[in-house]
Amino acid sequence: MLTMFTGVCKHGYDPDHYPALMRKNVGDRIKALRERAGMSQAELARRIHVSRPTITQWESRSTKNIREDNLIALAKAFGISVDELLTGEPPAGTRETRGTYTVNVESRDEELLIQNYRRLGPDDQAGVQRVVDAFARAPQGRKTAK
Repeated sequence: MLTMFTGVCKHGYDPDHYPALMRKNVGDRIKALRERAGMSQAELARRIHVSRPTITQWESRSTKNIREDNLIALAKAFGISVDELLTGEPPAGTRETRGTYTVNVESRDEELLIQNYRRLGPDDQAGVQRVVDAFARAPQGRKTAK
């Protein structure tokens, strides 16, 4: 089974974010980016460790001040910079680079693993990466052949 994934190269700016970022205010940008990522308010809240009503307040512009730590968490969750979240503009000097990656997914389990990984917050993704790296470095005897 061949699955296409679209992502951003670490050195690049994803122009697909741009329409979502060109909203007039931060609340609209948060909502557009969340919807583009396919996340519910509850899922975003869980990822960045705030309550769902807090997300609702931000998106409905009921609150004008978002704490710095929450802005950082939001930016990480969306894969953008805080400046980009606040201004709607790509960071100066970035190249518009969008990568489409073709991944040979051999089972539904692998596909679900990728989808579930994308739903994790940045700290959990880093933890998963450490575990995978440890298994990849394990002696050959521990690995199973296909």
